[in-house]
Amino acid sequence: MGSGWYSDNEFVVGFHAADVTQLWGPEVHDVAMLFGVRNLNPHGLVMIAAGPALLGGKLYVGDPYIPRKVPRNEIGVAVSAEAILTFQLVGVGLEPFAAVSGNRIVEGVLLSLQLGWLGK
Repeated sequence: MGSGWYSDNEFVVGFHAADVTQLWGPEVHDVAMLFGVRNLNPHGLVMIAAGPALLGGKLYVGDPYIPRKVPRNEIGVAVSAEAILTFQLVGVGLEPFAAVSGNRIVEGVLLSLQLGWLGK
C-alpha cells in the first residue's frame, strides 16, 4: 500500500493505492482519491479520509464456483485512517484502510516505521 497526502491546516487531500492478496491466491486492488480531516498536534498525527475508488483484480465477493460476469474494474468507495506517533527523527504509524464496490472488498492494516524530519 502506498499513499501521498497534502494538508492545509485540518483539511487533507490525498491518494492511496493498495494491492491485497491471499497467500498463493487471487489479488484485489484499489486506487482512491481521498478527502478528510486531521489533527494539528506536533508530536502525533490522527487522520481520517474517504472518497471514490477504482477497484479491480481477480478476487471478488461471492461463490467462486457459480459462474458470473464480474467487470475487470469498478467504481467504489474507500476509507483510510492513520495514526502516527512522532519523535524527533523517527515515527511509528498504524494505517487501517478499506475499499468496497459491488463485487470487491479491499481491506488491510499497514504498520510503518518512518524516518526523517517529521515536522514540529
